[in-house]
Amino acid sequence: MELNDIIKANTYTASVETCPGCANHCQVKLFTFANGKVFASGNNCEKIYSSGHNALQRGRNMFEYKYRLLFGFPTPHQDGRLRIGIPRALGIYENFPFWRTLLEQCGIEVVLSSTSTAKTYETGIRTIMADNICFPAKLMHGHILDLLENKHIDRLLYPFVVYEQKEDKSSKNSFNCPIVSAYADVIRSAVNPQDKYGIPLDSPVVNFSNEHLLRASCTDYLLTLGIDSSVAQPAITAAIAAQQTYLSALENECQTILHKAEKEDR
Repeated sequence: MELNDIIKANTYTASVETCPGCANHCQVKLFTFANGKVFASGNNCEKIYSSGHNALQRGRNMFEYKYRLLFGFPTPHQDGRLRIGIPRALGIYENFPFWRTLLEQCGIEVVLSSTSTAKTYETGIRTIMADNICFPAKLMHGHILDLLENKHIDRLLYPFVVYEQKEDKSSKNSFNCPIVSAYADVIRSAVNPQDKYGIPLDSPVVNFSNEHLLRASCTDYLLTLGIDSSVAQPAITAAIAAQQTYLSALENECQTILHKAEKEDR
């Protein structure tokens, strides 16, 4: 029997759906047969078109879990508060719990740029100064412009983080990527938020591997915003605790997945 005859012999319905697998949101054509089985037509990527995905035991998407831990707590708009915009890019991904808590404990409203899309990248292309720089750095330009043009902020914050927190105590140092560290200087030159938009770009030098230096630099920065040391110190303590809570939650979830995999011999 020919393939067309087989298809005709089976009752089926066709539908077009949007795949939620990634930010591309591809259109997928699905054929649902009378016996309940589904076949996906086309070849955009392997997520759907293997047509065997429903039979597989799906693992935990830790990137999605991490993203929720980092950005799952939106700050409501409150009139009268100083609004500081933070780009959802580069080093902010690891340290956002610290910065969010630090600023909010000081009565400052944190404004994040929108989630990354192709349009985010395209918006910032005109200000990218080097074609051979990494894509995450190129994407930063779109996030900065989103904050400047769409979010009604008073100031921008992207800190100059020389040292990150050590993830392994045996490591000799925790130098940050120089692009991640110093990209505020690139933005200041390429986008020029102060002169073109009237919005200052704050880039305090920060060392996450040394708490004494971290407290000193954050206190100095907050003083420039009119925040007294008596308010800054407990805010820094809360920010350090928030960052550690995030890291602990991430590690605990990973350990849970690992132990489950070992128990099930997977």
